[in-house]
Amino acid sequence: LIMLPATLIALQYIVGLIFPATETFQIKKQVFRILSEQSAWLPVNTIPGKLTTTITLFGFISIFIVTLNLFIIPKSLIFFHRLLPKLCFLAATSAVFGLLLKGLKIVKPPFSNGTGQSDFFAYFPYDGHWAAFACLWCGVCAAFAMKNVRNDPDKDFLRTNGPWFLAGAVILGFTGVFIDASGPGAILLLFLSLMLLLLAIEFIRVGGDRNHNSITLLATLGSCLLFAVGIFRLFEPIPEIHHISLLRESALNLFLERPLFGWGFESFTHAAPFFNHDALLDSLNLSAQSDILQYLSEFGLFGCLTLFIFMLVLSLRYLRRKFESSFCNYLLLASLAILFMAAIDNPFMSPTVTLSFWIVFLCALRHADIEHKQVDQVDIEPPQLVSPASERRVPFFTGEQNEKEI
Repeated sequence: LIMLPATLIALQYIVGLIFPATETFQIKKQVFRILSEQSAWLPVNTIPGKLTTTITLFGFISIFIVTLNLFIIPKSLIFFHRLLPKLCFLAATSAVFGLLLKGLKIVKPPFSNGTGQSDFFAYFPYDGHWAAFACLWCGVCAAFAMKNVRNDPDKDFLRTNGPWFLAGAVILGFTGVFIDASGPGAILLLFLSLMLLLLAIEFIRVGGDRNHNSITLLATLGSCLLFAVGIFRLFEPIPEIHHISLLRESALNLFLERPLFGWGFESFTHAAPFFNHDALLDSLNLSAQSDILQYLSEFGLFGCLTLFIFMLVLSLRYLRRKFESSFCNYLLLASLAILFMAAIDNPFMSPTVTLSFWIVFLCALRHADIEHKQVDQVDIEPPQLVSPASERRVPFFTGEQNEKEI
């Protein structure tokens, strides 16, 4: 069942190849495209036969399938405590590298051709994707820092690995000041502000640390400052806001035209011109500047609800558990921040962000599964010593025993 979302989305795409949503015709060596008459309740594909689209879709499905192993295989917390810090280190190193490029005003990263634009960060061609990536790993770094606060028997946070993780979180979150994408940058700064506030609360709750007062004060002041900067960035004027709103309107019109199965993967570029506002003319745009609206237009309710229900079921399964895990809560908060970002930007168009999202989300849930269990008790139900009355095949006395001594 855990593979069902990937299977259904792949099946929807394959069936859609049978029903093309557009047709081409030629006039004086000019090729034109028109909408074909297909039922609105059938899966369709706007660009059938394009190999790169098929490879891209099954690449994203492969990312999902591979990361599912993080929810199935690990049996010990040691696995996560070795894997995640290494990935945090790589993310923080990328942040330092990106800041160096910004500081030195280098127009393209080494060993790459660049994009010709200024809105890149490190090796991310669009810095909005970097903001989503940094937000995820900022949450993981902050979770490890707070784990050191809770588990330090000597009550000396500065002598643990916690400050290193905290530094990584601050570096990753602070990059939100320097990126051009104001919306994702604001969410990144506000998320770091929340993490620092939770760190201060954690120190107050645990108490007893030798540097309790100074760390709490600095974390609180840093949280307030970052909150102010994040709000300022959130309300920065966006010159192309009218163009972006028209693109989102086109995506909404596409969804309303085919609400059940959408127009097919990567169809927005080719299908949107038929529904664009006159101000957009027939321009080709790769993205609707909102992953949620774009995926609704491409996959419809069927594809989007498949993934949403999968995530909702796993989240409710975690929330109904007897034991709560603070570490997992912070990772799930980072995942939730990316979903908010997907409403105003397109983070999931980046394979790196998609891979990081599923790693963080599934590691959080698996960590919660095994945190309060012995290695040999993971994924094993405790034995039932007494069968329920409805399953018994022989009489079983359950009344009071009235024995008399003779």
